[in-house]
Amino acid sequence: MAEHKRKKNSQNIKHTKQKKIRSNTKKLYTVSIALPGSIIDNAQSIELKTYLAGQLARSFAIFNVDEIVIFNELGMQKSSQSQIDSHTKNKREEGISSDPNVFLARILQYLETPQYLRKELFPVHQDLTYAGLLNPLDCPHHVRKEEKSPFREGVIINKKSGGETSLVNAGLSKHVIIDKSIKPGVRVTLDMGNYETSKNDNQYIEAKVISPKVPKQHGLYWGYNIRIADSISKVFTECSYPVRNKEIANIQNF
Repeated sequence: MAEHKRKKNSQNIKHTKQKKIRSNTKKLYTVSIALPGSIIDNAQSIELKTYLAGQLARSFAIFNVDEIVIFNELGMQKSSQSQIDSHTKNKREEGISSDPNVFLARILQYLETPQYLRKELFPVHQDLTYAGLLNPLDCPHHVRKEEKSPFREGVIINKKSGGETSLVNAGLSKHVIIDKSIKPGVRVTLDMGNYETSKNDNQYIEAKVISPKVPKQHGLYWGYNIRIADSISKVFTECSYPVRNKEIANIQNF
């Protein structure tokens, strides 16, 4: 009995170590998934549409998807990336999107964004009426206020006088200051270094802006990007990740 218990404990320890290794292993590939926005039309109400989009977002996060491509299966140019780019919108919007591609993209983008940034990045919109009821994705970049992380997502809130630095809301008790001048409302990825908020007596926390690819290079899943394609062929031809030329040549005639 004791021998069986020791064997079981050793297996649990081995499984835990393997799981930890997998989570810290650098991923040498990217995962993209394409789906038509028309799947949202199958839902009968905005509540069900939102719930369906939320379930999709959770699945994408669980499988560490890097890019989500929402394509128009009719091949008509109805949508554009600017329609869902909430980072550059400064006015309130009204009405539910008639384009299911835009609706799905907006919900997915909302859920991917850390909760402490949503108020500043997303204007009030009826598409998001029930988005607050969805379960959070709890991705590694959704860092809590008192949680220490080498990287954080933030949004520029103000430029300091002199134009050489900017203040960033990174979901901490203090604002972060960076040595770059960036216009307010832009989302950035921060390298926080070895900061200690409880021991930091300065007015601001110093950090530097980095590429969103850097956390992924350290083995962290750092959310997904969203792209709208006007046709299924553009899912491949407009891909931002390397695709073999032979494959593109065959797809362009599709």
